[in-house]
Amino acid sequence: MMLWSVIGALTALAVLVLIWPLAKARPRDDRLARDLAVYRDQLSELDLEVERGTLRAEERDAARIEIERRMLRAAEAAEMTAASGGLRAGLLGIGVALLLPLVAVPIYLRLGMPEMPDRPLAERQDVLEQRQALARFEDMAERLASRLKTMPDDLQGWKLLGRTYAVLERHGESVEAYRRAAALDPTDGTLLSLLGEALVYEANGEVTPEAVQAFDRALLVEPMDSAARFYRALAFAQAGDSKGAYDGWLALAKDAPADAPWRDMLMANLEDAAKRLGRDLARDLPAPPAGPSAAQVEAVSRMSADERNAMILGMVERLAERMKETPGDLDGWMRLGQAYGVLGRKDDAVLAYRRARALTGEKTVQYQQINEALRSLGAD
Repeated sequence: MMLWSVIGALTALAVLVLIWPLAKARPRDDRLARDLAVYRDQLSELDLEVERGTLRAEERDAARIEIERRMLRAAEAAEMTAASGGLRAGLLGIGVALLLPLVAVPIYLRLGMPEMPDRPLAERQDVLEQRQALARFEDMAERLASRLKTMPDDLQGWKLLGRTYAVLERHGESVEAYRRAAALDPTDGTLLSLLGEALVYEANGEVTPEAVQAFDRALLVEPMDSAARFYRALAFAQAGDSKGAYDGWLALAKDAPADAPWRDMLMANLEDAAKRLGRDLARDLPAPPAGPSAAQVEAVSRMSADERNAMILGMVERLAERMKETPGDLDGWMRLGQAYGVLGRKDDAVLAYRRARALTGEKTVQYQQINEALRSLGAD
């Protein structure tokens, strides 16, 4: 009984401490904070779209001005409503503070388990932070969805909403958001790939016909899109076409960076398909050559200028021969174009860069890089 008396006294003291600041404090504008968080996310998204090559810099600047204008309007509206809402918020706070112990104590006595050991503080803090982050995402999604009802042509807004729903694992709503975005810009290969992936998640891992169509459209624009290539091969596997799956994954593995975060998953699927087909994966996908040894570096340093030039020419010619066997290697064509440019073989460099450009979409970073290289060579 003594323990409950102490708890009751502490609770009463806490209530008294809360009442005075709540009665006179100006209400905190949480809605403004959330609105500004959404706008900040949109500003960050604009920079990402420019980096991906899906948005021009001048379009980004115009969108940035509009978003900043909305941020100012939101702040002004919050200032106008703050004064009128102060008394109401204070009275509400007092009511909640007074009623909270009266309601909480009986509920705890009936349903609580005071004999249970306490959870570690760090564990409780982690759970609290996760819940707070989830709540922020949920709130951002709802506010963005509400705004898009009055601005249905906001392409960047639909993209952001699709990604937000994907993070929340609300895959059906993510699909709908991406569909709206794709309807506004049906030539965005990355967007079509994201739509296909959302459809796969919505179908619990099945690459549905609609997802296949989205991936095929994405690959028409961006033939090297890794996600679209992976899922397109997965569609073959799910349809029982092991060879189609193996060929698709093998081509992707040859192009994939060694440190790609999804490479382990790709290799697991590829190895499984190789076993079903009885293929020798080590032969079909040889390990990349190791870098030069210390002895090789030293040997090159002792070469004369003519000997080094002859060695470089030999390497370039071997790369050119390999490209005849792997004409879909985008990075290989770009390296060959660069090498020919260094050697002063302008016509060969232009041809290599044009072969590379044919393998990528107009809105990709590689496409822009190739065009800049061609312009430096006096070609287009």
